[in-house]
Amino acid sequence: MDNSIDTAVSASAGTGTRTSGRPLQKRAQITHDTIVEAAASQFNTLSYAAAVNGIVELASSTKGSVYFHFSSKKALAHRLVQVWGKS
Repeated sequence: MDNSIDTAVSASAGTGTRTSGRPLQKRAQITHDTIVEAAASQFNTLSYAAAVNGIVELASSTKGSVYFHFSSKKALAHRLVQVWGKS
């Protein structure tokens, strides 16, 4: 069984929302999706040992963006598990 996460599915599987439940603006959704794709790639390669800095670099983003969209690395990993379960 291949346990790798399909990064093409990761970004498109559901829309991001803020904690208030409002949908994200288009540019924020793009950033969210890019972070999810980068995290999927990093977790596939390095497992949970992947550093947020590596995800940030791969996503060409900032730590602030990562933590705007996800409260922690654990929350980001949880999102990937949710996405993976839908694929």
